[in-house]
Amino acid sequence: MNSVLMVLEPEELLDALRQDTGRLLLPVKQSLGLTRRAAIRIQLHGRPVVATIVGTVVSTHRNGSAHHVELAPDGDSLRAVQLLSAAARGEEVAFLERPIRYQAKLPVFVGLEDSAICMSTFSVSMGGCGLVWSISAPTMGQSLQLRFAGSRVVDFRGVVCWAQPTRQSSLVGVRLLGRKDAPGVWDALLAEVRRSGAPGT
Repeated sequence: MNSVLMVLEPEELLDALRQDTGRLLLPVKQSLGLTRRAAIRIQLHGRPVVATIVGTVVSTHRNGSAHHVELAPDGDSLRAVQLLSAAARGEEVAFLERPIRYQAKLPVFVGLEDSAICMSTFSVSMGGCGLVWSISAPTMGQSLQLRFAGSRVVDFRGVVCWAQPTRQSSLVGVRLLGRKDAPGVWDALLAEVRRSGAPGT
């Protein structure tokens, strides 16, 4: 996944936002590659607001040495887009820095009714994870059983909080509901991810 940091004037952010699609057309120093995943951290000049938008590059444009990418934000990044655009319009916003999201591919068995299917994460954070969903997309609020394998096998309950179709599969956001009988196990798994050198956004 490509990671980009940029500082935009409020007017630039508003011009970049496509109201009809919710996508962002952003200037970058180099092409990020079509259909590639990207995490773009945007700071508004003169505003105490910074947020990371994770999504998929759906088109690229080049004009001389200037590159522009059209980014389709993931479902769990829509709140960040709304916050940035509100701040760019001069509205008062309650800005809360979200926990770091680590871009990591971890195998996970997802329990669905009477079967378990091996999938992969594309990100993990303190509150949940993003899954590359290999079968028909789940429904919002659907309960899941997740089994992760790290230094120890860990089972969690989770709930689907967003889903976004892609060309080959779907991307699904899962909020973890915790595990009362084993406090700290998710923290330990995140520590393993950090030690592996996974980039955080």
